Amino acid sequence: MTNFHFFNKPGQFKEENGVITFVSAGETDFWQQTHYNFARDNGHFIYWDHLPQNVKLEATCQIDATHRYDQAGLMLRGNSSNWLKTSAEWLDSETCAIGSVNTKAGYSDWASYESTPNRCYRFRIEIQGVNAYVSIQINGRWSQLRILDISHIRATGQFQLGLYACSPKGPGTHVEFRDIQLLVSP
Repeated sequence: MTNFHFFNKPGQFKEENGVITFVSAGETDFWQQTHYNFARDNGHFIYWDHLPQNVKLEATCQIDATHRYDQAGLMLRGNSSNWLKTSAEWLDSETCAIGSVNTKAGYSDWASYESTPNRCYRFRIEIQGVNAYVSIQINGRWSQLRILDISHIRATGQFQLGLYACSPKGPGTHVEFRDIQLLVSP
């Protein structure tokens, strides 16, 4: 998995045999305004760009979360005001949120459901023109989390798709991404 770029390169980064591991820094996040009334655009994002119109990214994410809001997953980014992320986010030792955040014109929304924490998740973002399909694999089957129009991301002139992690409240967490597949969709 070469030819990737960094937005806020994480510390202790390693890529070996297609497995990417790193430690997120504390007080990092991707969020814009809604509900919390703050803007943060300092999470870690490892991405590919110059992608075709139709593309799909799948990856298995393992996160050793221990602090509230530790999170890791996939991200599609135009700029700080227009992006999409899907992830597992720790709420406490017994609960995590599985979901997605769509940020449009500087305001984030969060669609999620609560689950028992697991350490390993497989996520997928599939792009077909101006549509994005966000899914998670559960017990070997893909389950849809969200379908949305991504015209706001396409309109930025940037189109970056990749892996992300952040630790808004904790000192940081160890994440590992494996079985990464970046595929051109028909």
